[in-house]
Amino acid sequence: ATAIALRLDASGVPPTPHVKDKVFVYAQMVDANGNPVHTNNFELKAEVEGDIKLLNQSPITTSRGEGALLIEIGETLNNAKITVSGNGLTPATLLLEQ
Repeated sequence: ATAIALRLDASGVPPTPHVKDKVFVYAQMVDANGNPVHTNNFELKAEVEGDIKLLNQSPITTSRGEGALLIEIGETLNNAKITVSGNGLTPATLLLEQ
């Protein structure tokens, strides 16, 4: 694996501020061509900025190359972003702003 790809799973509904909405963000380990790499028990570190909160413990451990992050949305999505990194991997950042 060379990098991380982040994907928001909002179940078809955009993240909603003001209601303590919770969404999953999935961090998938990928190779240089963007193909998934299925490595188990690899530690990923997640950092959040803005009015959002990471609800699960960091580090996140992968299963089949993917780690799940549970994010709680605060009062605003302005400047809300999640950055995930791992040893030897190019970090990835996901902006939640609409």
